[in-house]
Amino acid sequence: VGLSRSGEADPERMLAVNVLGWRHLLDAVVEAGIGRLFYMSSTVVLGRDRASGKRLDERAARRPVIAYGMSKVLAEDLADYYRERHGLETVGLRLPLVVGPGLWYDGAAAAFKRLVDAAVSGGKEPVRASSVAFDAMHVADVGELIEALLGRPARSLAPIYHVAGFTTSYREVIRVLGELVPGFAPEWVEEAPAIVYPLVSQSRLERDCGWRARRDLYATLADVLAEARHPRTPPP
Repeated sequence: VGLSRSGEADPERMLAVNVLGWRHLLDAVVEAGIGRLFYMSSTVVLGRDRASGKRLDERAARRPVIAYGMSKVLAEDLADYYRERHGLETVGLRLPLVVGPGLWYDGAAAAFKRLVDAAVSGGKEPVRASSVAFDAMHVADVGELIEALLGRPARSLAPIYHVAGFTTSYREVIRVLGELVPGFAPEWVEEAPAIVYPLVSQSRLERDCGWRARRDLYATLADVLAEARHPRTPPP
């Protein structure tokens, strides 16, 4: 189940986890005397594409259109409150679609998973997806980004950062899968997305710590295909 879909289905539980649970964690961090906390937000806080043709930076207004996005806005506001009230250095990362080995959820990643499964199994069914461009990121790059930020001096980072990773589309995903799995060329059926999210600029992140994602779409799909062909055996 996707994060957005589960939030829409049970908003009270979603708020209990993403907002009240987050507040309890912030309280515990302050009580433990920890001075800096990194947390994961999401670009869904920005809402729909503004049709400006420009990438949005951190000055853009937050206009969430789903319950999950609303919960992330509240979580960001709580982080800012604890920064002002308790002096806790909170640094939020508005991540795009995160994909890669170990991908467990559907929702926004459902089409990505279906394409990989079809490439591995040799499926011939038509692909129904949008050709709209979106930002995405390899899960390993998320870890490397956090490691890079941990090495920055205290109070040298902004409260929030946009992370773009790499920009792609499902048409591009099919093309690259065709390179990695010769013969994979499913029929394309254009499907309008329920929501078109804006692309973001990660200029602030690059300026403050010099970070850029190391893995592009090709590397990401290669890793996902390798896992699909040779699934990991869970530990006993």
